Amino acid sequence: MRISIVASLLVLAAGAGLGWRDWQQIAILQTTRRDLAGEEAKLGAPPESALISGRSTKRKRPTPAVGAELSTASLVGLSMEILSLNSAGGLQFHAINALHLRILDSLSAMDAAGLESFLAETCTNPDLDPRIRQLLAASCTTVLANDHPQAALAIFIGSPELFTDGDRGRSLVITALACWARKDPAAALDWEKNHSPKEWDAKPEIISAVAEQDARLAFRLISSPDFKAIGNIIDSAQTLDEKSAALAGLRVHLATIQDEKIRARVSKLSLGGLASRIDRESCERATRWISESNFTPQELRHFIDRLHFPTKANEPGGWIDWIRQSLPASEADPIIENLILEWAAGDYEAAARWAMVRPPNEDRALILKTIHAKWPGQDPAGKAAFAARHGIR
Repeated sequence: MRISIVASLLVLAAGAGLGWRDWQQIAILQTTRRDLAGEEAKLGAPPESALISGRSTKRKRPTPAVGAELSTASLVGLSMEILSLNSAGGLQFHAINALHLRILDSLSAMDAAGLESFLAETCTNPDLDPRIRQLLAASCTTVLANDHPQAALAIFIGSPELFTDGDRGRSLVITALACWARKDPAAALDWEKNHSPKEWDAKPEIISAVAEQDARLAFRLISSPDFKAIGNIIDSAQTLDEKSAALAGLRVHLATIQDEKIRARVSKLSLGGLASRIDRESCERATRWISESNFTPQELRHFIDRLHFPTKANEPGGWIDWIRQSLPASEADPIIENLILEWAAGDYEAAARWAMVRPPNEDRALILKTIHAKWPGQDPAGKAAFAARHGIR
């Protein structure tokens, strides 16, 4: 099987080390962003601004240990090795990735003028294999935008002919603006307003970059209900401290939205987005954070609607207690029932241990009944003994 060289490198950079739980959280985030994009569309935003795929246009690279600058011939040689590995049958990801990192490290040793010269040489050499040209130009653009964002934007303005292939120009501009915005958001936004093609919609990426460091500031940069930018800010909040900052900024921003329906939609979707990754924290830390966030009853419902509860070990028991204490029975019952079903299916022994030390109540009874219902069919005697011990009929 053969795939695009550049695609394979991007897959390696983005997908290494992700497990099933990580993909679940990514799915939650992408759902939130699609919902926000859908709301943006309802407000008449152009289709191209919608975040349908959840794919970022920014090309980030690992922070390199800058190595020696290699000659153009050496970099072409490394690229030829990558081509050879890609066509050898089977995807040799680790070997390809190692070679690509060597290319990136070498390019990182160049200054902005050297990168511009290399990019010009790569793009204009008629004897270069188009696949090598694509790989080296994309790599050079990535390093230039990340390491020298202001210079990269100046090169884009001064030498537009270097960015006519594919989306390399768009990638450079959006990545450079995002990197620049981390140090000077006002300057990046000013450049975007005056120079960036409007159809590229770079402002949400700038705001997302700012949000990685200061969510409150990122919200202040939004001048109107921009669902895509709001989604980016919410997605950037991963730790509890970052979520607190995003929540504070969100509340201030909501107060500036005059349209009640739009304000309600932004609130609901954003609070649901903040619920992502909470299950990575212990139940004690997560529920303390929720308590300290002082959610209104409506905010809490929106938050819990997107909350993904852990289903291993003893954590679900703590969540069951918290849900029971925090919500009216009519709202708590279906949430707890679903959590118990998942817990009993995923770790019935932990669920049973938790139930054994609980006083008799409906949650304890439901756990025991669920375990009984899912008892292995090849053990009817054990199932009957369990039912007799716990009064299950």
